[in-house]
Amino acid sequence: PIDSTCASDYDAGAGRSGTMADVDAALAFLAPDETGAALLARVLTDPMLTGIPFVDAHGALRPGQLLEVCGVGGSGKTEILMQAAVHAVMPRKRGGVAFGGCEASVLLIDLDGKFDTLRLIKILTAKIRDTVDDASAPAHGS
Repeated sequence: PIDSTCASDYDAGAGRSGTMADVDAALAFLAPDETGAALLARVLTDPMLTGIPFVDAHGALRPGQLLEVCGVGGSGKTEILMQAAVHAVMPRKRGGVAFGGCEASVLLIDLDGKFDTLRLIKILTAKIRDTVDDASAPAHGS
């Protein structure tokens, strides 16, 4: 005979076995989390260039993407990320000066506590200074 309490418990959502909970979790994971319109809005957004030609040549990032940079110590991982972060946060244009940035937000996750914030500020300051100086310099051949 079939135990009717099991069937009624399942229908009520109570007393589910570990297997049914696993199936429910898998189905929830597979459920679509965005509509077709949301997908198109996400993939058709303007790409975010890093400002580093050899990196941008291999494909641009899009907002919401995650970038992991791996390599041995001293290979330039931090420098690439700092340059990309500076380019991302710079304005496109401000006060008549074309900075060429992306006007985006950046989240850096420092897993070993060695990220040099002062170095990032120095890179950002130098980029701003160089761009303003270039914009105010007289055109060559004038």
